Amino acid sequence: GIRGMAGVKRGLTFGKGTDGSSVTDVAMYGYTDGIALWMTSGENVVQNAYVGMTDRGEAVANRLGLVLSSARAVNNLIGGTDFDENGPNQFVANRAAGVFIVNGASGNRIYGNIIGDDSGTKPERANGDGVRIKNATGNFIGSASANTIVANHESGVLVYRSNAGTMATANRIENNLIRDNKGG
Repeated sequence: GIRGMAGVKRGLTFGKGTDGSSVTDVAMYGYTDGIALWMTSGENVVQNAYVGMTDRGEAVANRLGLVLSSARAVNNLIGGTDFDENGPNQFVANRAAGVFIVNGASGNRIYGNIIGDDSGTKPERANGDGVRIKNATGNFIGSASANTIVANHESGVLVYRSNAGTMATANRIENNLIRDNKGG
């Protein structure tokens, strides 16, 4: 896995010019003051990633798990609908949010993932918010394949607009298992 180190703010970054990249079969954890996976590009695929835990299932906190940020972060597939080759992602132990979609990111598909403590017995696996959408429009959370968003410390899914930010409209949140999140 990719373990965070003191002072490192981002584990894996996909920036401008990296459209169409993929991340599979990786564990990213230990970015206590940072972000495990940061994307400001589009058409990327993330599957079978363990974000906030080792590949052995040990929770090791990040501040944020996956961040999709900027108007260039469009049409990314996080998870999927057909897991013949690669499985769903697991987002756990991310203190602020497991998945954060922000700053104009749009058309992103968050499908078939486990976000939070799916066992209900390991509170150290809980995220702050399961999925947080701020100032971003037209994203899909679960539509084609259900996410399991359970036992997070705050909201299962939080959608909002900051005072001066882009609207947070036309986000579709459907066909998910959302339960036992302390903030709603």
